[in-house]
Amino acid sequence: MIGRKATPGKGRGNLGIQAQKLAQNKMLIISTLGAEENQDEGERQLKFMNSTLTQATDEKYCVENIEKDENVLLERIRDAKDWALTNGLTFPVPRRKLKCDACDKINENIVLDDMAQFVPFTLYPSPFPRELFDQAIRVNKTLLLMYFRASLPHNFEFLKELHKSVLAVSPSLQYKANLIERKHKEGIRQPLMLICIRADYMASEEIDKKSNERKYTLKQIELNGGSIGGYGTPQPLTALHRRMLSNVGIDNSTSVMPENLTSEMLATAMYRAWEEFGDPNAVILFVHPKIRMFLLVEARAIQHAMERIFEGKPKPKCVFLTLEEGIDRLKLNSDNSLILDGKFTVAVSMARNATDDLTTKANTEVLRAIKLSKAIQVWNTLFLLAHSKKVQQALSKPGVVEHFFKMPEEAHLAAEVRKVMPKSWSIGADEEEADEIIRMVKANPDNFVMKWNEVAPLKRGSKNVYFGDEIIEKLDSMEEKERDCFFIMEKLRPMVVKNHFVRAHDKPLLNTDVNIELGVHGCLLGNIVDGTVIDDFWPGTVIKTKLASENEGGVMKGHSVVDTLYLV
Repeated sequence: MIGRKATPGKGRGNLGIQAQKLAQNKMLIISTLGAEENQDEGERQLKFMNSTLTQATDEKYCVENIEKDENVLLERIRDAKDWALTNGLTFPVPRRKLKCDACDKINENIVLDDMAQFVPFTLYPSPFPRELFDQAIRVNKTLLLMYFRASLPHNFEFLKELHKSVLAVSPSLQYKANLIERKHKEGIRQPLMLICIRADYMASEEIDKKSNERKYTLKQIELNGGSIGGYGTPQPLTALHRRMLSNVGIDNSTSVMPENLTSEMLATAMYRAWEEFGDPNAVILFVHPKIRMFLLVEARAIQHAMERIFEGKPKPKCVFLTLEEGIDRLKLNSDNSLILDGKFTVAVSMARNATDDLTTKANTEVLRAIKLSKAIQVWNTLFLLAHSKKVQQALSKPGVVEHFFKMPEEAHLAAEVRKVMPKSWSIGADEEEADEIIRMVKANPDNFVMKWNEVAPLKRGSKNVYFGDEIIEKLDSMEEKERDCFFIMEKLRPMVVKNHFVRAHDKPLLNTDVNIELGVHGCLLGNIVDGTVIDDFWPGTVIKTKLASENEGGVMKGHSVVDTLYLV
């Protein structure tokens, strides 16, 4: 056993309520499973949920004999903070104006701009099952292939069908669909596409159907493309954690702490795309909404990795722009080449965290110019549609994964993907099983999560994710048509281990219960006209570890910190 069972809900305060619900909902869970032969499965689930109420805590650190004394830990944390600040484990502080000490008013003349602080991190790596780590790395190549195939032009009608319930009510989705149709009608100007993904996983505890014993399985929380982060921090943090372990005489070899070359992976992928573009004078363009934002500064790690890897070889010029700057500096010429400053052709474009807000000139002009150009795009418009949360939920339906692996010899690839997918259900008004699923959720809300599908318009005041009794309150208050905006997913029971949180301007959290989220990066360069894969690049990883007492993570929210893995 690697770690103790995480309790559903927020902390252990929900256990009494959950225990009351278990008995009264026994028959409901079994009946929801459907056929009579599934009754044993229902009993196993009930037994598993009951056992979570009494399971004891196992204190699991990366190694058993690691120091736990708080005074010693505080001294090591001071050392780790200094290392982080002097070795680039930092990120920019958001631009802000200072108050005057005397009058407590904002001083318009004092603006904090070029400042940084260390990234929040764990003091040591967190333990993670080696078998599940290896599985996540293997399946990443299959996921890249699946989402590449989903992004091919002949799958556009299939994707529109998956989104039909929200296509008519989502201006942003309509904009994407219209842009795709325009590109197909006018002819594909750039056959090459570079897709980059990050699939996020947890080691979730389940009950084995054959042995009735607990085991950890790899389950995907979500898959992200587009404005994904995590390229800049894994390598310096890995170096810090290796140093911290070495200082106390603990094995820090690559057999237990794998190499993490995330920025090198993406740098190599973008360099390869630049080579395929075929113009040695063309540039690589990074576009972001705001100057000095974290993702823009983090993109420098990609540039610096490219400079290291290809030292002595021809290298592209990397240019960093905000959307507003792009209004004057980016133009389409007569043959639809994307031209920078009137003289440079853009070979590869990465626009991160740039939404399809149709109210701004920057988006309507700059992003459209990029998307209609001959530049090789990291995440083209069809890919952004192909990996939406709506599609990710639809993958749980029979035949959807298999649609992208139709050859008999590829059946094992579809099985690989299905193995890591959690159960999820649509609850739109036109879904046959929606009422039954909602009844099941209301009976035992602590076993489910309700998520926004990210393509339907989100009603003002709504959240992206709901947990526990929040789900019931939201379901009871929403109109039937609003159900198309959300889907239900089983709540994972993530492995709980021990670690220490180190955060700027905050007291360290020592010997605390945490959940590990493994993000696996990968890139694929392919031809969308003939469907061929030119090259794929993998893996890179980023680890975000959150407080076990919190439902949601998030480094910027303060619930998570960056981490590395210690394979056990």
